[in-house]
Amino acid sequence: MKNIHRQLLEYMQSGERMVLATVVRTSGSTPQKPGSSALFGEKGLIAGTVGGGLLEGEVQEIASHVLISEVSDQYYFNLDAEQGEEGAICGGEAEVLVDANPLASEQVMEEMNHSLSKRLKGNIATVVSRLPDGGCAIDRYWITGGEGQVKPAGLDPELWSRISDHLSEKTDQGFREIEVSTGTGTGKWSLFLE
Repeated sequence: MKNIHRQLLEYMQSGERMVLATVVRTSGSTPQKPGSSALFGEKGLIAGTVGGGLLEGEVQEIASHVLISEVSDQYYFNLDAEQGEEGAICGGEAEVLVDANPLASEQVMEEMNHSLSKRLKGNIATVVSRLPDGGCAIDRYWITGGEGQVKPAGLDPELWSRISDHLSEKTDQGFREIEVSTGTGTGKWSLFLE
């Protein structure tokens, strides 16, 4: 399967408005695991998946509203078997981050693509901060793997310290959440690495 971020970079060239939905947390039985992502445009699903069935249908509905409101946010889903008969119902819970403006990460996606074309590993750090008036701000950073990693410009030093510590632990690869204390100014942070 093609990397959703590389697909995002390809679709950015089209100029079509789109949102990026990513499963960020799950518990119990769910159709997809954290890190599963899908791109939605004005005509619906463009690429990827957040799980299919009712979950994907609900996320697609939210995505259509987010295209209009242009407000990113995180959404909670209870996939309880009592909710209906259509689609896949798993009985678990999922949280999905819906990014109203993934085009703001174009430079990060280009840096990632450049590194990957040179067969250099790395991580995308996604920083989510709650906004006082609702919704959230989403910032992404590309961190090239290997020794001597350099703090990306604009990344908060406290967050960089947590990311550096986590990357030095040589833990599992893939999508993961890093716990951080509350940020200053914009409120609570969530930090995801993939």
